[in-house]
Amino acid sequence: MLSSLLSNLKAFFSAYGSWKEPFGNFSFLGSVVQKTVHTTFFMKDYELVNPFYLLGVYADSPPVKGELRRLFNLLKVESRKLLTLPPDHYISTFALLILPRQEFDISPEELEEFYLRESLWLGFKGFYRCGLIVFNGREFVAPRKLADVSAFLKGVSGETVT
Repeated sequence: MLSSLLSNLKAFFSAYGSWKEPFGNFSFLGSVVQKTVHTTFFMKDYELVNPFYLLGVYADSPPVKGELRRLFNLLKVESRKLLTLPPDHYISTFALLILPRQEFDISPEELEEFYLRESLWLGFKGFYRCGLIVFNGREFVAPRKLADVSAFLKGVSGETVT
């Protein structure tokens, strides 16, 4: 199941962005950029640049809270290194996908504390957010504020989402 999920993710990111395997302390990095243009009376006001970065790690056993905290701190450090400031507004999303080698149960509530959203330049340039997502062997489990990311991953991979 993990191999088909990863091959679908790799195919999507390779086609529409980039895919690096391995990437630093992570098993992989997939990135893609979506741009949205805001117009008024058919004139471009500004452009929203939405980079999305998916980092991944394998876990030999179900991750415990201390390991989740360590991975979240690692994600926060790496996201700051990858963050760029485009000329207009932006919303950057960094998600760390944890892929345990065995099925286990975890609820979205258990992952709520592993989500961060910060404004940069007092919000004039936008914000960035990062959080953990776990594939528990059956479905993607994510903090409530990353539900859009887990739904996106579900669509790309063909798996289910909580």
